[in-house]
Amino acid sequence: MERYPTLAEVGCLPEDMSEISNDKPPWFCHGLALRMATFSDEGESLLDRWENLLNLARQANGWPEEFKRWSGNWAKEWDRFHQFLWLLQCYEYFTQRGLGVSFPPANKNEAKPDLLVRREGHKDVYVECYFYSKWWAREQFLEYLLRKIDPDLSITRKHNIARNAGSNPFHDRNFTSTLDRVSTELTKSNLARLRVLTEQAWPQVVCKFDDIIIELRGNGEYQPRVNAHGDPVDSWPKFVKEISQNKEASNNLSCSRPNVLMVNALGLDFQFGLKTNRPVGELSSSIDEAWISACGVDEKVAAKFENHQVHKWLRTGCSGSGL
Repeated sequence: MERYPTLAEVGCLPEDMSEISNDKPPWFCHGLALRMATFSDEGESLLDRWENLLNLARQANGWPEEFKRWSGNWAKEWDRFHQFLWLLQCYEYFTQRGLGVSFPPANKNEAKPDLLVRREGHKDVYVECYFYSKWWAREQFLEYLLRKIDPDLSITRKHNIARNAGSNPFHDRNFTSTLDRVSTELTKSNLARLRVLTEQAWPQVVCKFDDIIIELRGNGEYQPRVNAHGDPVDSWPKFVKEISQNKEASNNLSCSRPNVLMVNALGLDFQFGLKTNRPVGELSSSIDEAWISACGVDEKVAAKFENHQVHKWLRTGCSGSGL
């Protein structure tokens, strides 16, 4: 906390290590504090990155009002954490291009998109930042915990297939019971028993939810299982449609023109589809332009553009933002 004073202040960090865990579902912990307490020395470069992102954004017009909407929840909740840092990454991208960026004021009667980008001699552009997580944040959270228990623990599943909310262990209404079941089955004695078995063959199944499996790797003979994934080319249009529908009525985009929807979707299902050239379908009438990438919290958006890892398209009939 002394080394990263902005994270400590803005992240509402607990004063004591014992306060990291709590009884509030679905995360049962202070997400930022857990990361800071468990990162290796190499991982602390991420903390420097986040500290710098926060200090950069705090200089912007409208920051105090914008931050009130996030309060301390961004640091406590695993999914809000990614959403908030994506906002800061988008802010960084435009400021490093020499553009004037602010957090536009909003009130109860008129919401506004997340960012306002000003350009000399051109129209201002509104930017809406969206972290498209579905249930992937809960999967990432559980895998993070598992690897702190044992680095050979991991989650395997089929990618790019439709999942029923009722049977998906990572759905928000099922996740607490999923954690409860994992904690029941992943005892020290069971882990030790499976560790012995992995010396002969691996992976060994710790816990299974249909095709979603928590398993343990080892030093024995690797026994691959048949694992037929869905085709990301076919999943891609569905993801794009969901993104457009989820944001079409968001933050008064229809009256904030021109606008750009900047989307980060870090789930593996999505990333497999980024390279496809298949038509993505039509954007909502309230969205002028969309940029979609899979960008980690340690990466810069500019690098994604340089490496042609951003999928960018315009609504039919729209001339775009010119950014």
